[in-house]
Formats: sequence, structure tokens, C-alpha cells
Amino acid sequence: MRIIVWNMLWIYALCLAIEYGYCDDSKRVTVALIIDGHHSGSYPIDGNEEKVHNQLEAAAFWATEVINNQSGPFHSKIDIKPVRGFVSKADAVTILNDLMKKENGTSPVIGAIGVGDPKLLRDVASVLAANDVVLMTASPRATENLLHESNSAQYVVAAAPGVEAVARATVAVAKALRAKTLRLVGTCTQALQEATKISRRLAIPVTDVHLIEEDALLTSDGGVFKDLLGLPDQDQAIAAFLEPHEMARLVILLERHSNYQSEQSTWLLGCLGSVDKVAARDWSMNLGTTHFLIEPHMPVLEGFKDYYMQSKGKSLQKNFKQDPEVPYIVRAMSTLGAAVQLMDMNNCSQISYLHNNTIEQLSIPCTSSMDNITLQRRVLRELKKLSLPLSKTSQWGPREISGVTRHISHNGRLSNNGYLVYRLSPGGDELDPAAWYSDEEGLVLAAISHTSNGRSFVFGHTHSGPPLSAVPPFQGPEELGELENSVETLSTQSSKFSTGKGVIIPIDTESNREFIELEETESVRPIIIRKNDQRRKSTFLPPIPNIIRKKDLVANQSSERRISEFLEESQLVAARPLAEISMSKTWAAALIAVAVTVILGTIYVMSFITMRIFQGSVAGHQGFTYLLLFSIIGMCSIVLLYVLAPSENICALRVFLTPLALSISYSLLLVQLMYINCQRLAFNIASTVSGGRHGRTPSFPLYVTLFLALAVQIAISSGWYSHQDPRLSSMLEQGGCPATPEDLACLHVYPLVLLLIVTVYGVILRSKQEARWITVAALSSTPFLIIWGMMCFLAPDGIMDISTSLLLIILSGVLLGTIFIPKVHGMTRAPPKTVKMSPFVKKVENPMGLSRTLPFVKRDPIILNIETLKPRAVANRYYPFTEITPRNAPYTLPRTMPEPQTPKKIQASSPHRISPFQEVPPPYRRTPPADLASNSTATFKSYRRSSTHRLGFDI
Repeated sequence: MRIIVWNMLWIYALCLAIEYGYCDDSKRVTVALIIDGHHSGSYPIDGNEEKVHNQLEAAAFWATEVINNQSGPFHSKIDIKPVRGFVSKADAVTILNDLMKKENGTSPVIGAIGVGDPKLLRDVASVLAANDVVLMTASPRATENLLHESNSAQYVVAAAPGVEAVARATVAVAKALRAKTLRLVGTCTQALQEATKISRRLAIPVTDVHLIEEDALLTSDGGVFKDLLGLPDQDQAIAAFLEPHEMARLVILLERHSNYQSEQSTWLLGCLGSVDKVAARDWSMNLGTTHFLIEPHMPVLEGFKDYYMQSKGKSLQKNFKQDPEVPYIVRAMSTLGAAVQLMDMNNCSQISYLHNNTIEQLSIPCTSSMDNITLQRRVLRELKKLSLPLSKTSQWGPREISGVTRHISHNGRLSNNGYLVYRLSPGGDELDPAAWYSDEEGLVLAAISHTSNGRSFVFGHTHSGPPLSAVPPFQGPEELGELENSVETLSTQSSKFSTGKGVIIPIDTESNREFIELEETESVRPIIIRKNDQRRKSTFLPPIPNIIRKKDLVANQSSERRISEFLEESQLVAARPLAEISMSKTWAAALIAVAVTVILGTIYVMSFITMRIFQGSVAGHQGFTYLLLFSIIGMCSIVLLYVLAPSENICALRVFLTPLALSISYSLLLVQLMYINCQRLAFNIASTVSGGRHGRTPSFPLYVTLFLALAVQIAISSGWYSHQDPRLSSMLEQGGCPATPEDLACLHVYPLVLLLIVTVYGVILRSKQEARWITVAALSSTPFLIIWGMMCFLAPDGIMDISTSLLLIILSGVLLGTIFIPKVHGMTRAPPKTVKMSPFVKKVENPMGLSRTLPFVKRDPIILNIETLKPRAVANRYYPFTEITPRNAPYTLPRTMPEPQTPKKIQASSPHRISPFQEVPPPYRRTPPADLASNSTATFKSYRRSSTHRLGFDI
């Protein structure tokens, strides 16, 4: 029954190991989704504001799920914490302070995504900045306000396209239309200022600038639009910069006051968000002139609609309208996920500057030991490396020039914000894409358009109205001058410090040395490799206009000499790995010699036990004994793997076989203790139930238990190896295997648990000599395994191979010296003797062969009486022993003992002369042999039958 319980426990542990697959030591971080109480979506599903908020939250949860599924096994996992309901600054401060306090018991808050009123988000940014938490804005209007007006702009990152970018795209369309004058209309000051500046650069005169308050759009009075919609000049364009709901209101007013419009006017509707295509088609049918809609290009979120419908119900399928801010929330989550993964890789990277390793050669991350404050600052620093737009006081990040595949806009934005230009023709029933705008490419036409009889042809459709022309990317004179200076500076620095594989540019800022490594491949991206993270404010690097190729550099001996001197001064010389220095030929020879010695001793013990088995002095099943000896040989053989040079297969064998060999050895010890306990229980039950008759203890259930115990370790090791990133194999070039201390501790925690169970179980069965030997072996092995685990975290990486090899040799020697050496010593002191047994005698089996005599035999009174006599043959029909063994010979037990007949006392008047030692036979029995009855040397005494004459089984 106990074996069944143990097997159930092993099966449960195996299921847990298969479920988790590996020891997940990744750190979990939290991103707060902040939605103010006044926020309402542009297109509510059923008029319920709760539905709109749930759609935004669903976007955050969906993006988080995708990021966590695609991340590595040891990358930090991201959780979402929705924060909503505040309508004032006091509410925002209270809610956020509570959130920051709760993070001590949960995962730390590394960032927040803000959606809603810019004024409330400004207060939110102040609270988050006090806790070193970055705020990513997912609202276009809030983006510009926070970047320009907030005191905590250094902690604000834009995930939504700003109104300034929309202004550049709209003015570019005006240039493509060859507009003579331009009139600006909008509700955002920053958009109007940017449009005015770009118009001057493109030589388009701006006649009027109209700043409209939001309340004016809610009134139906057309007096506000008399000056705006009055008869404009010929070939004049009106550019409007509004949000989607403001744009819809403006179109309604335009339809209402159409008498003020002129057929010569062209409206350029620069939208700060995505416009529903059905509503845009309705605009084109109701407007009397040709208009152009400029809206940001939104990525296609495949799977989000199904994800949202599964959570809210299929009844919303027909009425589903995606919120315009959903793509911005997904972009913000993707950016934070990229920053977290970049932090993970840089935190545990072991980059050798001598070999100029790339980002693909970074090792497994280890952010679990990082405190919350450091973690939050590191995330902000990685976001700055990603060149996202911060405040204007921040220095620029890398720009994208020709020949670089990294999509960085000219103002330092990571995402290439593109804008689609649609033509809204009078009476049209569909939207026609006319052009595409981006800061890097300018205005690119969707198709070559030409005019024929006053009509332009785009995508095969005929439309009336002015044709478009391509507009190249435009930049101001100041920016061009900065680019020329930066190119010249970078070329000068690169010619001084050039290497064989790339470029290392040293930059000294307040005695802090920073590096940028530019790779030689076609798709490389300049990445900051090392930077001092002790300072609260990081210094941005100057703009990197281009990647300097190897063919453009002149590598000579003087430059190489200067590089080596510079690296020596900076103490960044990539020395030879410590593993190669420590594991020298002397160490390797010594370890191999000791391991071979232990293997030879194990082989001697195995041969000695085999000889004793054939001689008959060791009885019982010896399968577990041989398995334990083979496991000792296996542990010593694994030492050879730590001596050989690391490779992908050798590293895999190291990680897989080392904990497996330990698990095999300690599982065998546990199974042996289980067998001893089962045998003791069987003897006790046989002595009380079957009158001394006992059966053979089966060993098959114990083999099943052994298999299940090993399957747990196999599942853990296989899961860890299968979840490793394939690119970690490049770490082998640095002279080490990609296994961190956390990995080693995780893989070896199961053998330690087995060892502790063996120790406790052995103490319980300490009355048995064999159990005492196993207990001593477990107690002796536990300190060595614990010390080795501490060395994994405290000792240098270079001596881990030596320490692991010594651990395997020591544990093998402990098992051999505490269990098998005493056994061999006992066998040599008692030479084997042949014993002839009767058919009623059965051998007592012992699978390990560690017990030679059974002490309970000496307690039987019958055998004690016979034992006092000299060994000779006895021919008794009731006790047919064929031979009496001496005191020091091995004893055996009879299977069954016949019931002795009660002797009858002879009366004094009996005429027959019968020996007092002979039993009176019953009537149906024959008279005993005369030679036995007349034997004068027999001195047996009569005895009385009692229950004590039966053999007892007490162990």
C-alpha cells in the first residue's frame, strides 16, 4: 500500500514537471492602463461607455498575451493593471499612489499607458515621474500637450502620432495641389504652429490661422464660420487639424452652411486619428467640392476582433466598430515589450569586445535580482535607446538616412508614422487612395495620375478635380547643416577607431564611457551596448546619420594600436575566459585520475559481490545493487564532459546528465529503504497471521517507483533544454555553456529534494543496519550539494566546471565508502560456507545483499536446544532436518512446521519399557525406529506443547 502511495506522489510530481516544462525564474512586471473617467470613444458600440473602455482594455490584454507568447522562456513577463474612474487630480494622485504601494507585494510597475484628457494625464505624469515610471500616451492631443507643456516631459513617451506630424502631411498635400495660398483651421495650437512653419519652408503663403475652441463646434450657430467659409481666393486650400469626433462635427457644419463655400476651395481634412470609412463615404456624397482626407496609417490588428468578440459575445459581431485609439494602445504595449526584452538581454549579456560580438550573442536574462527602482530606470533608459520622441529638451536619437534599414524618422521616432491620403469626390460612393506620406519619403502618389480633358485618372478610376504631384521629403536648413557636421564628425572618429568587424565610437561624458557598435551586415542596427545606469538622467548620443561600412574605413597598424591602448586604459580588454585558465592540463589530469580511481574501486566491489553470489553467501535479488554501482560509475564518467572543450552537444549533455545521474543514485537509495520497510512489515504480518509462513516480496512495484522518480527529472531537464533560445549556441564561442546559476539551481533542486527524503526516511528506519548505512551516505552528501549550490551564485563563472567535477567525484566516493566498503569488509571477515537445507527451508531475500544473518532465528527455543548439540544428523518424522548448522553459519527458516503431537505420560504399571525421551505414538501410527529409541546417547527432555514452540517472525 505504501508503494502505491509513493507511486501516486511520483506521478503527481511528473505531471507538474511536464506542465511547467522548465523552471520559470522569469520576473513579472506590470503595465498600468490609465483611462480617465471623462474619456469616451469616438464610436461607442451601443451607447454604453463601459463597452468602449472594455475595448481599450481588451486591446492591452490582447497585445500582452501576444508579447508573452512570443518572448523567450526567461524574459520578463508583462501583466496589465487597468486603472480607471478618476475625474480629478486628487483622484488620480490617490489611485496611483495606492498602485505604487501595492507593487511591493506584486510585480513592479514599469510603465503606464494613458488615454483621455490631456489635463488629467498631465497630473498622472507628475505622479508617475515622482516614482521613476514612464507614461506612454495613446491620445494624439495628449501627446503634444505632455511633450511640450508638462514639467515631467522627460518621463513621457509618445505612442500615438502627434498633431505636428499630421500638420506636415497636410501641408505636403497642399504643396502637391499647387495651392497658391493656405488657410489653417484647428483646435490645437501645436498643429497650427507646425503647419505655419512647414508652409514657409515650402513657400506657401498662409493667409489666416483660425484657432477654434471645442465648445464652438458644439453650437449650431454658423456665425463662427462666416469668416472661415467666406468666399476664399481662387486656388486656395483650407487645412483643418481636428480629432475624429471634431472632424465629424465640422463636416455637419460644412453641409449646413454650404452657401458660404466656393467651388474653387479644396478642404484638406487632417485627422488626428482614424476615421470610419463608412462615415467618410457619407462625407464625400454630401460635400459639394473635392476634398482630401489625411489620416494616420493604422496597422491591421489580425486577431483582435475575434479576441474581443470571444470575451464580449457574438451578438456584437455586426455592430463592431474598432476604437481609433486601439492601435495606439497596441503600439504602446509593443514598445514597452521591446524595451523590457532589450533590458533583459543587456542585463546578463557577456559580450567580449575582443570578438566584437553582436546582439544575437547575448546570454539569458537575469532581472529577478534587480530592485524595482533600478528596473524602472532601466526601462526608461531602454525606451530612450529606441529613439522614441521625448520632450524638445531631450537630445535626438539616431536618424534614418539612405542605406539604413532601421526605420527611424528624422525627429527620432522609432515608428515610421505614415499617412494615407484619400480623395473625397462629390457624389462618390467609395474612398480612393490618392497618395502616401511619410517624413522619410515625402508625398508619394498611389499611381501615376495624368489629366485628360479636365479629368484625372488614379487607379483606373476617373475623377474630376485638381491632380496631385509628388512632393519630396523636406527639411529645414538648420537640420541639413547638422547632418553635414555629424557626418563629418562621425567619419573622423571612425577613421581613428576602426576594427575588423565594425566601428566602436568612444564618447566621454562626465567620465562616463559609452559605446556604440555598428555592425557590418545589411540589416544591422546601432545599439548602445554599455552605459552607466547609476545616473538618474542618461545622456543621449549624438545623431548617427549613417552606418560606416568596412570598405569605407582605412584600417592600418597605427589605428589598431590605438584601439588596443584605448581598450587597456578603459579596462575593457576581453581576456581569455576564466574557464580556460582554471581548467588547465594539471586540473584536468588530476580530476580524471581521481575519477578513474573511483571507477576502478566500484568495479572491484561489483566483482566481489558477483563472486559471493556465485559462492552462495549472498542471497536475494541484487538488481538494485548493480544499478547503484553503475550510477556511481556514470557520475564519475560525466567528469570527462567538464574536461573537454565546450560545444553544443557537450553542453547539452552536461546540463542533462549531471542532475539525472544524481537523481538515479538517490532514487535507488530511496527505493532500497522502501524495500526494507516493506520487508519488515511483511515479516510482522506473517508472524501474526500465517504462523510464520511468508511470501516473496515482489520487486516490480519498486522498479515502477524508480522509473517514475526518474521521469520527473527527465521532464525538468528536457523542458529546460527545449525552451532555450537557439541563438544561445553562439555563446559557445566565448568558452562557456549558456547556463546561468539560476538554471543550475533549478535543475539540481530535485536531486536535493530526493536526498532530503532519503535522509528523513533513513532516520525512521535507523534500527536496521542497512538503513543506517544509507542514512550516513545521505547525511554526508547533503553538505557538499548545498555548498555547490552556493558556489553557483557566489563563485566566479570560470570555476564552475571544476566545482561540478569535484562534486560528482565526492558524491560518488561517499556512496561507495559509506555503503559498499562496510559490506565488503563484512564479507571478507566471514568466509562463505555451504549449507544444505531441507525442502521446508526458504531463503530470505535481500535485494542489496547487505544482511547475512537473521537475528530472529536465535530466539526460537527449539533451535536453541538443537543448537547446543553437536552437528549431526537427526531422523525425526516431525522435524526432518537433514543437517544441523553450527552457531556461526548462516541460518535459514522453514516454510512450515508440522504440528507436534502431545506426548502422553507412561503409567508406572505399564509392562512395556519405553524410553522417557520417546513419544507414545497414537493408535494409527507405527512405533518409532528401534535404533532411535534405544540410543543411549540421546539426552532429549520431554516438553510440553505451547504456542511458543512455533517459529516467530520479529524483525
